[in-house]
Amino acid sequence: MNQRVLRLLLFKAGWFGLVMAPHYAVWPVAILLLWQLTEMSGRNRITWLALVVVGMALDAALITMGYLQIVSQQTMPIWLALLWGWFIWVWLQVFSPWLQHAWQVLLFCGIGGPLAYRGGALLSDQLIYPDSWQFTIIHSCCWLVLGGLMLIWRRRGADE
Repeated sequence: MNQRVLRLLLFKAGWFGLVMAPHYAVWPVAILLLWQLTEMSGRNRITWLALVVVGMALDAALITMGYLQIVSQQTMPIWLALLWGWFIWVWLQVFSPWLQHAWQVLLFCGIGGPLAYRGGALLSDQLIYPDSWQFTIIHSCCWLVLGGLMLIWRRRGADE
């Protein structure tokens, strides 16, 4: 089986674990992520770190403004922060090489980002995603900006 397909399957397993059973999944995903980061080049690790920080800042802002709600918490839980690291890892290793055109990345982010949160909220008892078109549009715009940054940082020297 192709290495990228295996990574994608590993990502999905980790995503479901972090969303549905974060207390059990945090340590296995963290260990796997650390192992995968040792396999990356230094340039990809820097790109990974920059994108994780931007993604976490995006979620922190949405949580602070009250758009996203985490049950019984005012701050970002460790499982959500780890989910950002996990997503950016799969972005660099799987999605980025597959999505070669700007329109593909922006479509992937603008639609896929909000849908992933909505799906995560439906599966999780930890995340509350507002059921309004206004928030979905705001969230989609945030993900479009993130997608643009992903394109820029990926093209500025990160390797496969």
